[in-house]
Amino acid sequence: MDSLFYFSFCDLNNSSSGISKKVNSQIKAFIKLGLNVYYSEYSKVSSEVRISLDNKVIVRKKFNNYIPSFLKKIYLLFSLFYNVIKIIKSNRIFNIYVRKGTFYEPLLVFLIGLLLKSRRIIVEIPTYPYISELDKYPIQKRTYLKILDWVARKFCYKKVYKIATFSDDDEIFGVSTIKISNGSDFEFIKKHHNKRKNEVLNFTFVGSLEFWHGVDRFISSLKIYGINDVHFNIVGNGSMFTKILDIVNNDSYLSSVVTMHGNKFGSELLDIYTKTDIGVGCLGCHRKNLSSVQSLKNREYLMAGLPILYSTRDNSLPVNLPFSYFCDSDESLIDIFKVKQWYDSLQVTNEAISNYAKERFTWIHIMKKVVSYYN
Repeated sequence: MDSLFYFSFCDLNNSSSGISKKVNSQIKAFIKLGLNVYYSEYSKVSSEVRISLDNKVIVRKKFNNYIPSFLKKIYLLFSLFYNVIKIIKSNRIFNIYVRKGTFYEPLLVFLIGLLLKSRRIIVEIPTYPYISELDKYPIQKRTYLKILDWVARKFCYKKVYKIATFSDDDEIFGVSTIKISNGSDFEFIKKHHNKRKNEVLNFTFVGSLEFWHGVDRFISSLKIYGINDVHFNIVGNGSMFTKILDIVNNDSYLSSVVTMHGNKFGSELLDIYTKTDIGVGCLGCHRKNLSSVQSLKNREYLMAGLPILYSTRDNSLPVNLPFSYFCDSDESLIDIFKVKQWYDSLQVTNEAISNYAKERFTWIHIMKKVVSYYN
């Protein structure tokens, strides 16, 4: 059996993180596709980095809390890099998958390429172009990160075999791409009920509340149209949670039609899905200057058998899908009356929607394309 090292710098035990959910799902897909997978992770809770195989920790490095924070990060990174390279070398691992989450992963790619020969390194860049995302940082940090990015583009990507991307680009940083899409674990999503039987049309958003998700845009639309037989469930936390909560609590109409659930998991989340009629996807990606996305949220809603409402083109979803309502990718209000009319005219079952997603968006189906480049 061939081996693969999956490098990420996120906490795989953080059940509220969409990134952690995605990385865990990709690792499981690689295993099901016949690879022996070593993987790394970072735990904020225990202040340690870990390398595991078959759900067993084989390397654990913890740092002393008395060390100044900037030294912790340096120690943490180089301790992890040292052990990753050591394991790759000692176990003769030639297949390497690196998920770029920060500007530090390219340094590992450079070190592997420099110290170890004949490795096939595939780097996943989740968002491209991403440089506009740096605008949210203060100027000093923004300048520092841009310098790191310039170094990575200049030197590190020369060691990369392929770049896995969710964009339409054939080449990134001079490296040819593998075009993939986001996926979902079908086994964790329960089949939804058929068409609504009650008087209220239930919308649900599930995810971290960030400005590019555009939840505030949907709330503004609800307020303007003022329809009483609708309800909007917001599941998750994030940087926009307090702001949205204040908007809802300070308006008598919104407080009657919007429920802020916070984070929900397991049976509680499935219960909300069961009562949902339409899944609300990203409505603000244009705020990050993105013209296309591969939304994980859309796929999870579809897996659950839910019609979806979203803006910003998704390369894997035809705009004319009968069970998707595509909104303008700008700050315009969403016509809730038209959305209701569209939903009530649907002639497709929830089971048919779920089957459509199952045939296209399971992680095994998606990562099989990546594995073919290692063979």
